[in-house]
Amino acid sequence: MKRLKPAVAIGIFAVFVGCLVALAWCGYYFLNHYLDSPHTYGNIEVNLMGHEADGLLAHRWDSISVKGEGFDVAVKNPRFDAHLMFSPGEDFVHIFADSVSAEIDPKKFPESDSDTTKLQIPDFRIPLDAQVHVTHVKAHVEGIGDWKLDSLQFKPENERAATLSFQNAEGKFIERKTSGEISATWQGDFISANVKIKTEDKDSIAVAVNFPKDNPKDLSGSADVCVQDPRKLVKGRIPKSISVKNLQVNTSYSANLETKKYAYNARVRINLGALWPLPALAADVNVQGSEKMNFRIDGKFTGNKPGQKITVIGTVDKNLNGSADVEVKGIESRFGPRYQPLDCSVHAVKSSENSLTAHVVTGSGSIVDAEISGLKKGKFNIDFTGDVAENEAWSTRWSGRHLRLGSRPQVKGNFSDGKMRADVAIAPVGYAYQMAADSLFTTLILDKKGIDFVKGFVKTSKEEFSFTGDVKWKDSIPHTSWEVHQSDSGYAKAFIDFDLSLTSEAHRVRLSTIPFADTALLRGFDGIVSGSYTQNFARWEGAIDAEVETEILQIPLHGRFKTHNTIDSLFLDSAIISTKTNSIEMEGQALLEFDSTANFFSRMEILDAWASTEKFDIPLLLEAYKGSPLSTGIFSGNVSYRKGTGFQGTLLFTDLALKGIDPEFFSISKLDVFTEKEKMQISGKIKAGERAWNGDLQIDVNGLLDPKRHIFAYFTTPVGGTAWFDGDIDSVYKWQGKAQLSGSWFLPSGLGEIIYTDFKADATGDLHSILDSLQLSFHSDSTAIDTKRGFPILPVSFNGDFKNGIFTIPNAVLTNHLGEFIRASASYDLKNRKLGSIDLSTEKFSIVWNQIHNILLNNISGRLEDSEKEFVLSLKLDSVSYQLNKPDWGEANASAHGDATLHLPHAENGSFANPTLEGNIRLDRAVYKNNFSVDLGFGSLSKISATLSSFFTKVRRTKPPVKKTAAKSRPLNISIHVSDSQRDTVAILTNLATFPLTVDLWILGTSDHPLFRGDVNNSGSGTIGLKDLFQFNLESFAISFQDVPWNRGTINVSSVQELPYCQTNDNRDDNETCPVHLDILGSIVAPKPMPSANCGVDESPASLYYSVLLGCISEGENSTIDKNKVAGKLIGSVLTSTANKTLGGDYVGDIDMKLKFFDEESVAEKDSSYLKIPISLDRWVKDLSLVFGYKQDQSETPTYDRALEAGITYIIPAFSEEDKTKNPEHYSPQLDFGASLVQKSYLTTTDEDENRLEKNIGFNYSYKFWSPCLFGLGKCAEREAKAKEQK
Repeated sequence: MKRLKPAVAIGIFAVFVGCLVALAWCGYYFLNHYLDSPHTYGNIEVNLMGHEADGLLAHRWDSISVKGEGFDVAVKNPRFDAHLMFSPGEDFVHIFADSVSAEIDPKKFPESDSDTTKLQIPDFRIPLDAQVHVTHVKAHVEGIGDWKLDSLQFKPENERAATLSFQNAEGKFIERKTSGEISATWQGDFISANVKIKTEDKDSIAVAVNFPKDNPKDLSGSADVCVQDPRKLVKGRIPKSISVKNLQVNTSYSANLETKKYAYNARVRINLGALWPLPALAADVNVQGSEKMNFRIDGKFTGNKPGQKITVIGTVDKNLNGSADVEVKGIESRFGPRYQPLDCSVHAVKSSENSLTAHVVTGSGSIVDAEISGLKKGKFNIDFTGDVAENEAWSTRWSGRHLRLGSRPQVKGNFSDGKMRADVAIAPVGYAYQMAADSLFTTLILDKKGIDFVKGFVKTSKEEFSFTGDVKWKDSIPHTSWEVHQSDSGYAKAFIDFDLSLTSEAHRVRLSTIPFADTALLRGFDGIVSGSYTQNFARWEGAIDAEVETEILQIPLHGRFKTHNTIDSLFLDSAIISTKTNSIEMEGQALLEFDSTANFFSRMEILDAWASTEKFDIPLLLEAYKGSPLSTGIFSGNVSYRKGTGFQGTLLFTDLALKGIDPEFFSISKLDVFTEKEKMQISGKIKAGERAWNGDLQIDVNGLLDPKRHIFAYFTTPVGGTAWFDGDIDSVYKWQGKAQLSGSWFLPSGLGEIIYTDFKADATGDLHSILDSLQLSFHSDSTAIDTKRGFPILPVSFNGDFKNGIFTIPNAVLTNHLGEFIRASASYDLKNRKLGSIDLSTEKFSIVWNQIHNILLNNISGRLEDSEKEFVLSLKLDSVSYQLNKPDWGEANASAHGDATLHLPHAENGSFANPTLEGNIRLDRAVYKNNFSVDLGFGSLSKISATLSSFFTKVRRTKPPVKKTAAKSRPLNISIHVSDSQRDTVAILTNLATFPLTVDLWILGTSDHPLFRGDVNNSGSGTIGLKDLFQFNLESFAISFQDVPWNRGTINVSSVQELPYCQTNDNRDDNETCPVHLDILGSIVAPKPMPSANCGVDESPASLYYSVLLGCISEGENSTIDKNKVAGKLIGSVLTSTANKTLGGDYVGDIDMKLKFFDEESVAEKDSSYLKIPISLDRWVKDLSLVFGYKQDQSETPTYDRALEAGITYIIPAFSEEDKTKNPEHYSPQLDFGASLVQKSYLTTTDEDENRLEKNIGFNYSYKFWSPCLFGLGKCAEREAKAKEQK
């Protein structure tokens, strides 16, 4: 049994192996048979041809064909290889084919009965690693196209992932060889597929798809496209003029094929080339869309230059209805010769498929509204209106400084049939190429060929012009042409081709109506111009032939001008200006210098020139320019110039005078100009300043042909005044030099004389712009002016400069002989004729006028300002003191304060209003002292009146005759209020009157005829009369003015003196007195004294004067008058006056005497006879006097016989001037010291008299007062009340 078991096992194994071999052989037989025979599977036929096997797992065929309804597929040389032993480096199954070709007809596909809505993809897997490779694939789809590709491969990545790739795909819609790769995964519940396609020139498409296995119609994914040249995608669809590159599209999407809903978000980036008027732009646009066909666009287009950007935001539907906002910034485009900005914001709305509206606002603020119709049906049309900004960049850049609109132009028009029609209205036109107009209207038509201005009108204040024109860029001769007509048949034409050739002509064009913006350009010149002008700007060759006809000062004037230019030379062939009696002929040639930067000629160099005239009236020649300053003038002569040799010729100017100025004030009687080579000499006779500045002028110019020319000008006057200028001027007319004035100069109109001056200045400038370029730096250390009106001659020093049309004097000083000064500063804008403020001030300044009037200014400040109508000088006068220095007139001093304002009106319409002085002056103190010389007698009061009248006659100022001149000054209007402090600060202290005053006066009228209004009064106290002889107590004093000159003021004085009766009687008391009144009435210059009394005696003036002089009322021969005393009083006064007149000064004081001239009854007075003579020693010691006297006792009981006296008196200077005046109740206090020796012969009972020598020493204090207020007694309360009112 044990031996049988191995044998059985072997037998079983042999049977098993034999079965396997038999089975394998049978399987191999049947497999080869199956793989080498045709088969039919339903409607599909499979034919296997030329099968060969290399074992069980290796097979090949010559071909395999698969046919069915709508398709036929043929595979050539397919191979199948498999490995039993799995190798990690090889796939398990390899399938190869040389080619696959397919014919597909979708129309023959059988209809499917399956429900596609329930389509599901089963979960399957690839169990084996396999690789499929087809070398070449061709496919034809009926009605669609043919395709082919190489190297089609399929390779599983794992059980649920596989990759399909191909190379060199070509066919319909694929014009370039394309390779691709498709990868798919179906792990889990979702299937994902990625498709990547790349062309041979690196363009690529990448698509990702995701969907659930159970619902493959619910898709989501992304698509990315990168195309370097988008033209290849849409061949022939993009115009060649548009450059597009580097298209990149990144899209994410979601879609449901069953519900037909989808949404996507795409970002498109592309580089767009420049397409006029836009530059090259990089576009970056986001687009969002859905199945509702509503699209939102948010894009940005960026240029290569910083700041270039276009933004687009909008929403549209499938019919492109919607709105969009576009903003353009930083982009400019060239239109003709200029770059124009495209900056704007656009709001467009499309509400229907056929129309669109747009609202455009440019960067300058212009507004354009447009309505577009005919987008889909009907005629395409654009209607628009424009409100153009005044400073629209399109106009300012195109025209530069040649156009300034004074308003917002209005534009209205439409675009259709390839043409734009527009009406343009501008009102007003502020400035356009040297022109200006009230309004402009034109109609223009724009098409591809150019612009036609079919009608246009320009309205001005003088007339209405009509014009037509065109700009043609597509024409047999591209050009622009214009024709303008005036209302009186004058017209002008111009034709300019694009080759820069100009032809123009004018026919009887009236110049005065041409609306030049600069109204002063023609200076009022009017004339008729006819002529022609041709110019080729490319070769710069041209010619002008013009005739001008006009009439000046009712004299016909004719001009004929011929010029031509070639490249850089300008020729004046001939120029003739003539009248019936005057003519000038000129010729010349010049070289032009071209400035490449400015693209025009920058300067002109004269090569030769010639001009000649026998006689020509200069005002007639210059009358075309109404601003000509000359009223008369004639010139004659000839002059020529040639480069290299210089000038040669002579000119004579005669009778040159200025308009509006008297020739006596300024004129040039003769001016000779001589030129030779590089030198010019000018000499002439000048009449100026009403002969005050007559003199000789000499000007030498050297180096006329040099880059710098030296100029020296010299002017002298007969009185010694000299002025000179020494400087240089270069080839571009810039000059510099020094100027100086010196010597003595008369001032015109008798205003005085400049005694001396040392004015110096440094000057620079440019003749192209004299005022704007002029710069001065000047100074004077000492300039003195004598006004010839008694004012002191004081030197003035100043310094300053002139720049940008403004004079500036920061420091000017007026100095007197004491070193006191007034300081001032000023400025003046010459361009605008505007005076800046002038400030002046002084702490202390003394003025001596006519050696009589001493004026002291303290803390004075002022300011001069310029307003629209006048100059205003405001003065603040803190303290002004005055002192009279003329003994014949007496002594006077005063002090005051206040303010004053001087108004100097500007000229209006060529005339001046009178200046006005306003002020308010407050007198702080004013005192007048005088000792009038009066011959004494019984007519003394009448003589006193005559003396006062004579005094005022001397003081009265008479107006000297003034010669009428061209520069005569206008009188000064006056309105000044003068008042005092109402505290008796004004006083008169004379031997004829002593009393205080109050002043309240207005000084009105003019400086030529001043008028006074107001009163001068006293406070009811004081005295009038001859001191030490007779005096009246003042009851009232008033001088009144009622708008009259000062010498017509009326005086009203009332005074009284209580006189005792010269004898007593039983009918009156011993102390009874009689009041004698003295009234003075009349005018200031002719006062009339009127004495009166009511005492029962003779009241004639002579009797009253006699009683006043006696000191009592005389009643006849029985009077008890001490006639010896009265006679001594009169004789003493006469002796004092006579002695001082003889000695020529106040050497003898008041002589007091009483001598026995008449035999009278004995009196009780002790010193019955006496004589006192004071002698002044002021010449040696001030206020010191000697006194000599004689006395005799002639009473009934004498005690001495006679007495001789000698002594001195001295006024102690214990009080200042302020002490003497500050207290009106204690006025002029005085402390005297006296010492004397007296020798008396006393009577005794012995035979000899007793002689004694007596000494007298003492002090005497005295003062004056205006009213009785002593030691608190009297009218003090009234004074205090007045003082409070003043405070």
